[in-house]
Order: sequence, then C-alpha cells, then structure tokens
Amino acid sequence: MYIADQREAVVTSANLTAGGLRINSEYGVLLGDESLIRAIDRDVREYASLGAEMPDDALVRFCAVAAEAKRLYDAQMSAASRKTSRRLIASLAAANEELLRARLGGGAVHTVFARTIEYLLRAHGAMTTASLHTHIQRVHPDLCDDAVDRVIDGHSFGKKWKHAVRTAQQQLKKRGAVRLANGRWSLVANEDR
Repeated sequence: MYIADQREAVVTSANLTAGGLRINSEYGVLLGDESLIRAIDRDVREYASLGAEMPDDALVRFCAVAAEAKRLYDAQMSAASRKTSRRLIASLAAANEELLRARLGGGAVHTVFARTIEYLLRAHGAMTTASLHTHIQRVHPDLCDDAVDRVIDGHSFGKKWKHAVRTAQQQLKKRGAVRLANGRWSLVANEDR
C-alpha cells in the first residue's frame, strides 16, 4: 500500500523493488476516495503500533544470536552430533527469547494484548472473549503458545496466554476503555469516560 498526501493510494501486490516495479506482473488498485484512504492509513498505523520498534542494539544482539544459530545449524547438518544438536536447540531458544524481548518492547505481554484488544474492537466492533482469543492468536501467534498452561499447585488453569488476555481486559475495563455487556466486549467512547 502506498499513500500520497491522503488523496490517492495504491493497494497492490507489487513490492517497491525492481522486480515489483519493472519485471513482475502485478495487480494494483488506485484509490481516490479520501475517507477510504484515511481509514486504510489509520488501520495500517494502528496495526503497526501493536508491535514494538526494535532499537539498533537489540537488532545487533538478535543478528549475533541468529548468526550463531545458523553457524550451529550448518555444523549440525554436516556432522549431526548430539552435542551440536543440543547447542543448536539452546541457540535457537536464545534467539527466540531475544526476539520476544525486543517484540514486547520492554513491557509485559498483557500490555501488548491490551493494545491489540483496543485495535480489534475498533476494527471489528463488539466481540466475545472467545472471539478476541481467536483474533489475538492470529495477530500474535508467537505470544499465544497453546502448549503452555498456567499451573498452580499442580492444577492446570488453562492457557497461560489467555490469562494474560484476561489481565489486559480487566486493566482496560478498570481504565474505563472497554466494557463488558451481554458477554461482549466493546470500546467506551472517549466522551463517555
């Protein structure tokens, strides 16, 4: 999507590359409806805000960990030893941890989920918790691991990420940003707060 001066936009499969501009056969649509363009621009910016900017130092650390993971992967492929396999698994876990740390932008996962809930309610209107879970898991599959349960004193209390979503819902409700009525969550208009 390319927007110029909020008056015209091109929505296309073409990337801004030599192939996308000159070589590949691509489809695109030129839009001139300013209200539609503003809505698209707002939606993309809100969706982008659900992530976190990765500072240069975090990117450098992630690249170093990823380079080590690749080196170990290559070593494993050429000499599939158990020691190399264990080191590769540890390196991949470290890379994933570093990426998640950067992804959360130094905040808690429920903070990311709170921004996502507000985004989803703006985009889709009132939703049940189950529906929010489905959408949140699509937006943040890396943060919604169904293999991790919340266990207290040996008793499972469901998926850990769903508890983080509940925490986000309750914080938003306490702030007066959302309300729950008839089993559906909805945004509270600014003038109603």
